[in-house]
Amino acid sequence: FGELFLVIDNIGALHRNFPDLHDRVLKLMESQPLNYGVHVLITADQWSTVKPQILNKCGSRIELRMQARHDSIMDRSMAEIAPQLSGRGLMADGKHMLVGAPCASGYETVAATAEVLAQMWAARGVAGAPKLAVLPPAIGYEELAAPTAGTLKLGLGERDMSTVAVDLQASAHFLAAGRTKSGRTTLLHTLCASIQEVFTPEEAQIIAFDQNYSLADAVDERYLAVYAQGIKDISMASVQIAQQLQKRRPPAELKPQELARWQPNGPHWFVLVDDLNLLSLPGSNQTALDALVEGVQSGRQLRFHVFAATTSDNWMQVGLMNKVVKAMIAEGSGVLVMDGDKREKIVRGVAAADRAPGRGELVYGKSANQLIQVA
Repeated sequence: FGELFLVIDNIGALHRNFPDLHDRVLKLMESQPLNYGVHVLITADQWSTVKPQILNKCGSRIELRMQARHDSIMDRSMAEIAPQLSGRGLMADGKHMLVGAPCASGYETVAATAEVLAQMWAARGVAGAPKLAVLPPAIGYEELAAPTAGTLKLGLGERDMSTVAVDLQASAHFLAAGRTKSGRTTLLHTLCASIQEVFTPEEAQIIAFDQNYSLADAVDERYLAVYAQGIKDISMASVQIAQQLQKRRPPAELKPQELARWQPNGPHWFVLVDDLNLLSLPGSNQTALDALVEGVQSGRQLRFHVFAATTSDNWMQVGLMNKVVKAMIAEGSGVLVMDGDKREKIVRGVAAADRAPGRGELVYGKSANQLIQVA
């Protein structure tokens, strides 16, 4: 492999507008990228906008004309007398310098110069650099590879452009947070399809809590155990499910070794909830699903799963104050952070961001986060 150059114009703006990407750059700089042939070229409008962890890793530095001489870290006295011309600046030893023009002699634009250089290398038989693989704007469910044991396929991940899945062994639950039109409902449709691909109707039953009838055509009637639409009906169904979950708990007299191996009889129960944020009970901080909190906390032991989609707006109230969401996250639920206000931090410091429909950052236990495109 050849040398790789990562060029970032205005690292301060990257930090302000895309803090998650800035954090990735920070981690890259801390990982000794030069050992892998990776070079990082950074510009900034002020030295103060470059984090010390990044600046300390930059072995070569130059300083172009600053807005004020006291902003210089090279030589303030020399910075004051530096010519007020483009490309003029100071080196680390305080000497004046002039940056070479990016256009070769006889060529008016940078693009023209780049084209000539490309032709020169092509004439020598050197192929162009491979294109960086990026997530597609959409991907069909049938295009994803078959799921591995214990998983439900969800979409395509950017890390190695392969299928990403909900891992039922890591956590029984899954949560998607994003604003309207972010692709939350599509995600639930995808998980419905995956449940029905992986399990038979005898192995899994789906319970749909669906105020807007958005899941009505996603579940084969052979799998559908409960379909509830209004808050009152959903609340009653939650109480009844909670009562049935008590019957799935192991006998009290089992020894610890027996408890570790114990499995309940019966199929997996998958509760799919669209617009969880709309299930708050009027005049209280309770929701129609509060009866299921204890079951959520023991999901893996009870073969009980909650797949919920909710808004990311006003996350402090909608998410952090919601007992079901809190229980899901405490149990290690995978979380997909989709399109939303970047001020809303959802989980583990990961904030929503302006994203295309179906695009989100997947946060899963101790695994590294990655962007994915939901099928």
